[in-house]
Amino acid sequence: MTDDKTHTTYRKVDPGTSRIMTSSITTRIFVTGEDKYLKQYDQWPTETYENIDWRKPATQPNDEYISHSIGTNCVHFSLIQKKMATGGKDGLVIVRDPTNVRSLKEFQTHSVVGGGVSQICLSASQPFFYVAGVDGSIFIVSIDDTSYPK
Repeated sequence: MTDDKTHTTYRKVDPGTSRIMTSSITTRIFVTGEDKYLKQYDQWPTETYENIDWRKPATQPNDEYISHSIGTNCVHFSLIQKKMATGGKDGLVIVRDPTNVRSLKEFQTHSVVGGGVSQICLSASQPFFYVAGVDGSIFIVSIDDTSYPK
């Protein structure tokens, strides 16, 4: 595509933010990082890079949700399952519905001492997620206890 058909825009978010998820289901932007919150932005970036005032604080999020107690290591979004998941240094995996983010399920998959969760991946076709720990262990976990592959 040519430049007249596309343009690049930016948004400055909180310091310490290291993970981002977006969804065509909700058109929201979710960011997280070192603090214990998942932050939601309802507006897409609108500034050009040249016009960002780096001295001004970041745009405030539209909403904040409790997340991992000692930082988030990884995120994943599944359009097919309509779920979003985060894995944290606390060893938890938190799975949420992106249209009702306050509704969540927590899964303690790894230990804090072992470094917590290093990677998370929601299954493309089944209500499962795959999770790896900093300690090298890998698990497959059912999101819905009554659902198993056929």
